Amino acid sequence: MSKKNKTDILKESSEGKYMEKDLLDGSLFSLGENEPVTLGWPKWAEILVWLFLFTVTLLMLLQTTILIVSVFFILSSLVMGFSKYHNEPLLGFLMGPLFYASILSFGILF
Repeated sequence: MSKKNKTDILKESSEGKYMEKDLLDGSLFSLGENEPVTLGWPKWAEILVWLFLFTVTLLMLLQTTILIVSVFFILSSLVMGFSKYHNEPLLGFLMGPLFYASILSFGILF
């Protein structure tokens, strides 16, 4: 079969030369050996899509990290509250703001 471009095939298919099955399975479109199969988007659009996916992935990793750290600080604050060091001023000074910051970050996540 000779190599045809999309416009010729679509024009001929509108005239009824091809069945819909022939167009859907892609057997009429012959690609060269080294031609990449792409969506046909401009390069800048593909780069934007990849940047978006990369950014979303990084944000999800950041949220997971914040969640783990906030759970750690909530649990350690509770442990400190019931331990023998609960009257230690330096630990209370450090753990108080961290406790509230962890609750705040936990609330932001959900």
